[in-house]
Amino acid sequence: MRRIIFGPKRDEVTGGWRKLHNEELHNLYSSPSIIRMIKSRRMRRAGYVARDPRKVRVWAEKVFRGRKYPKIVEVCSVSYKADYRLIPKDEEEEYCKTQSHLPLEKVKILPRTVPFPPLLRVS
Repeated sequence: MRRIIFGPKRDEVTGGWRKLHNEELHNLYSSPSIIRMIKSRRMRRAGYVARDPRKVRVWAEKVFRGRKYPKIVEVCSVSYKADYRLIPKDEEEEYCKTQSHLPLEKVKILPRTVPFPPLLRVS
């Protein structure tokens, strides 16, 4: 989603365009996290897909601006470079402490209907 919002970035060295990785988006947008991986496993299929260690299936919880989305999404992709980092079990508690100090956004519920402005009303 964020790659669509921010688009590609021009590479200073080669002068070409490239996609932004999650770490760069994190630094750009200073959001606590983009996705939280819940479960991951290598895809098991016949042929070249089974031999390719980059082909993985990940179940993740999306987090945007510190707010969690209600649904768990399944991500299947091939990447030449992982743009995520698995946190070891012994570092998990420290990571959760850094995430807990962030203030929760207050949800603003808008009215279901809004009256038209006077010039757009049908008389």
